[in-house]
Amino acid sequence: MRIIVDGRETNFITQEWIPREVHHYLVNKYGYNNDLYMSAFFRYIHIDTIRAAQRIREFLGVPMYFNTWHMGGKFNYRGYRPVNYYLKQSGRENYISQHQRGLAGDFHTNEYTPDQIRDKIMPAYKELGFWRVEMGVNWVHFDLAKGNSDELVKFYP
Repeated sequence: MRIIVDGRETNFITQEWIPREVHHYLVNKYGYNNDLYMSAFFRYIHIDTIRAAQRIREFLGVPMYFNTWHMGGKFNYRGYRPVNYYLKQSGRENYISQHQRGLAGDFHTNEYTPDQIRDKIMPAYKELGFWRVEMGVNWVHFDLAKGNSDELVKFYP
């Protein structure tokens, strides 16, 4: 289902932001392509995350790929991540990430490398609506966790 924000259709569908198991849960509970589904979807992904992603998409001018499970791809946790994801990955029960809060996204494009994308978007982080970016990885991570200053926070895995 195409995501609409502020009365405007975005370039994204809901499946790009939630894992397969969450999507199936929502469809079974609320149906699909309706207001109940969308209301439930926005409990998992914050609307400002979608706003930032759409701004980045328009700024780059190329398609961005978050979750790809819905089109036969391997990515399932590039938007919202449930608690059990972190238990499986690290055994850390009390870990809270910006993904778990619906305030982060990981993506790639076919046109630019992750380093090229970071070089393009980091100078415009305020206008694009994100505050943190992960460095040294082969994808682009942005999130909305604002620190104590107006500076962009660059972090490493």
